Formats: sequence, structure tokens, C-alpha cells
Amino acid sequence: MTRTGVANVIFVRAAVPASTRRRPPTPCAGFRRRPPVGPRVGPAEPRVPTWAADRLVLLLVLTTCVAALFACSGDPSTPVPPPPVPTSTPPSTPANTLLAQGMPAARVPKDCTLVAPAAEVDRIAGRRLGPSLQIVGVPEPAIGRTERLACYYGASGGVKKPVGAVELGLAGYATERAAAQRVRATIDAERARGAAVNEIRLGAEPAVLLVGPKERTLMLALDRATVVVTARHGVVDDDQATRVLTVLGQRASGALLA
Repeated sequence: MTRTGVANVIFVRAAVPASTRRRPPTPCAGFRRRPPVGPRVGPAEPRVPTWAADRLVLLLVLTTCVAALFACSGDPSTPVPPPPVPTSTPPSTPANTLLAQGMPAARVPKDCTLVAPAAEVDRIAGRRLGPSLQIVGVPEPAIGRTERLACYYGASGGVKKPVGAVELGLAGYATERAAAQRVRATIDAERARGAAVNEIRLGAEPAVLLVGPKERTLMLALDRATVVVTARHGVVDDDQATRVLTVLGQRASGALLA
């Protein structure tokens, strides 16, 4: 007690052993404190009602059952025929119809050496004409032609536009009428261009000699075939032109197949 009479109270803190003291927790290695989560921003995710999901499942089940019933109701042993393929038939002319039934027998050889070799043509023309060229044609149903062979002697211009000092052309047709019509059509076309038309005979067969501004042409129809012989002006003398064309025409006619 002091003199003032006030009691001084002394609090004595008991000493706590170090082994029993509480230590602050040590953070774990790799531990990161999560940031505070704030309120969700944006629209809430739509939730499918339970009744809608149930209906969807039921619909899928019903569809599967119906498909299974249809699959089982058919007869698997009976094949299903494929759908028909539409077809179209082009309009046919008499020549086309005959060609469709089968090609007639060939009348034209396939090689110019079987008609008139180049050396023989040079001898008949009385001069050397130069290189020769042959072209084997293809059928042309529009005019009834079934085959064609063109022989060029003294040829120039190449395969695309060949021109010969002397030319021999043989063609086969489906009918005799088609061959005769082709000859008449050529005569009419040449007459329209100003060519002179002269009727002559090739042996016992009637023929036509066309004299145009650039060439002379002998042509005739023999059954289902036609023969055309052309000589350019200046290749042979004018007074010998008809003789040369006639000899070559007889040679070409004799080469036709029976």
C-alpha cells in the first residue's frame, strides 16, 4: 500500500512455454488465394423444362418403333426394282432407218492404191502431179452416205483443207435413191455457181461433165455409189481434159466393190 491509500494492483502475466505457443498457419506450396467472387454478370443459362425433355425422349422412341415396324413388314427376299431410265428416240429419216437396221455391203475400197496408183494417174494425165494424199471418210446418215474415199494427186493444203491437181472421190450410200439425189444436188449447186452442165456417157452409164471457172468435174451414180473425178484447169490441156476425166472415171468405177 502507498501513502495515497490507493491500492496498486499489479497483474502478473504468467509465462507461457514456447512449445505451447500457437503459430500462424503456414500457406501451402502452390496455394493461391481465390479472388473474391462477385455477382454473376450476363443472362442466366436457359434451362430446359423437364416436361419438354420427356416429350422429346418419347417422340424419339415412337419414331424408332414405327421405323422398325415398316422395316419388318416388307419381304426382304423381294428386290426393289430400280426406277426406269427415261429414253428418247431421235426422229429418223429413211436413210437413218436403213442404217439402223444394218450397214449395207461396202462398195468403196479403203485405199487409193486400189483405185488408181499415183504413177498411173501421172501417166494418164501426161505429167508428174506430185505428192498424193488419201482421206477415208465417215458415214453421214443425214444424206444417207455410208462410206467415202477421197484421193488427191498433186496434193496441197494438208489434211484439213486438201486440194489436188486431180481428185478422185468414191462414196457409198444406203440406197440407190440417196446416191442419185446426191448427184442431182451437186449438179444444181454447181449450176447455181455458174458452171456449165454437159451430159455425156461413161461407157454404158450416163454421166455429167461440169465445167466451172477453176475446174472440170465428171460425176455419175452407179447403183448405191457415186464417182467424182475433178481436174484443175491447166493440169491437162483443154482438148485432152475430157479424155483424161473419162479414163480416170472408168478406172474409179471399176474399183467399186461388187
